[in-house]
Amino acid sequence: MKLHELATSKLTLTFGHINPDGMTKLDMDTLIGKDVTITDFDFTTDPKTQEAFAVMTIKEAPNCFVFCGKVLTDLLSAVAADEEAHNELLSDGLKVRLSTAQVKDSKRTYTKVDLVD
Repeated sequence: MKLHELATSKLTLTFGHINPDGMTKLDMDTLIGKDVTITDFDFTTDPKTQEAFAVMTIKEAPNCFVFCGKVLTDLLSAVAADEEAHNELLSDGLKVRLSTAQVKDSKRTYTKVDLVD
């Protein structure tokens, strides 16, 4: 019985409490230039680098999940650390506008996040 439970847990893909089974993965690129409302999030760890990053769901595509980059992961980490802010996000959502920005003195880009009132 223990073996079966262990094998099942390792073969079931989950991101904290977000279970992507039956959900579609959205690429962040499809959300660039759009306003979206973050309705939930959790964290997972990259098995190669052991770095934590956020996984979020959005109101505009409730049956989808999105892997977050550093800026969103940092924002959602701060929200997770504040119980009142976290509860507010879960009840009302957090509306943001996503865009691409370039790192100064570099060709690298990142996903910029702006709050939308």
